[in-house]
Amino acid sequence: MRILFSVSFLFILFSCKQRDPEGILSYFPADSVFEKGFAAKYYFRYEPINPDEEAKIRIGYSVYKKSDDQHFLITSYNAGFEYTGSQYYRIEGQNLYLDSSFYLSGRDTLKAQITEPWSKSWQEDQHPLYKEKYSYQNLDYLYEIEQLEIGDTLINEQKGRFFLFHRRYRDIATDSLVDSNRSTEIYLENIGFFSSFETSENGSYSSELIEQMPIDSFLLRANHGEKRIAYIDPKESLGGDADFALCGPEKDIFDYYNGDPDAGFLYGKKAMLSIISNQLKAEKLKGQNGMLTYRFVINCEGKAGRFIFRGYDFDYQAKEFSSSAKAHLLEILLSLKTWQPCVIRSDNRDSYSYITFKIKDGEIIDILP
Repeated sequence: MRILFSVSFLFILFSCKQRDPEGILSYFPADSVFEKGFAAKYYFRYEPINPDEEAKIRIGYSVYKKSDDQHFLITSYNAGFEYTGSQYYRIEGQNLYLDSSFYLSGRDTLKAQITEPWSKSWQEDQHPLYKEKYSYQNLDYLYEIEQLEIGDTLINEQKGRFFLFHRRYRDIATDSLVDSNRSTEIYLENIGFFSSFETSENGSYSSELIEQMPIDSFLLRANHGEKRIAYIDPKESLGGDADFALCGPEKDIFDYYNGDPDAGFLYGKKAMLSIISNQLKAEKLKGQNGMLTYRFVINCEGKAGRFIFRGYDFDYQAKEFSSSAKAHLLEILLSLKTWQPCVIRSDNRDSYSYITFKIKDGEIIDILP
């Protein structure tokens, strides 16, 4: 049984002007970044155990802002830039404490009742135990996180640290254990929170950093006015729009996951991967490293258009890719002619969609979502 809870993953630390090269602050962005604040974009993925159930990928943003030398605030938003929660952290030496946590439930912002705030330690001989009380569907629960282990890891040749946790959910009224699982979080040096993974009886849940951006860039995206989420200017389109048009107004373009079913390639990801593999010419990607993200619109007729491209390195900073790599992958995407529209209340709607190619040494190592 999966129980919703209010604590977000622990992301970013900041602080003193002199950093311990082996300490907690070395695994987060430079102190100067926190003075103005910055935002990170994540993919959150659910992989069900039941083969008849669809995997889900969602997008979320976290904004980090330093308030003083010992405290920082994390504010979370969904893909529509709507507020979903906030956490206020305190750092003391190698230990991290969550002093307050708010989350959105319906139209109300609720505060978690934190009884034990010690949430994480960078010391291997320490085992923090965080506790909070929260309500879900008119029942009260106790949420506990125990740190079991910390160690070194390497992701894309980037030094990192992993944390292993035991998470427990208890029904307060019956004093019974509702759910228990283990989870892993990874932080990368000079970057911050990179990914997480945990399992339940229904499937696995994971998150992964996709992009970091200055706070000004995030605010430009969030304050989009009548142009909805991830607005794509038709003037920037890379091509393939000759037979493409929106079915509804610009402001009514939804996200791919707003419907049931989600918008995406009609025959599923496995079929899409097979087509990409058959058409891929390895020489076109020679020497390329990083992440190529194509954003586009799927209209109500199941046609895709308004393709644009963004490139990032493995430090999640903007970068350019070769024209041959960009053109080749776009050509393959344009060959995928049949798309599933976003369906909302039995009506096909226009929606934004995303495909990210992760490339290392000229080879595609993953495709998201």
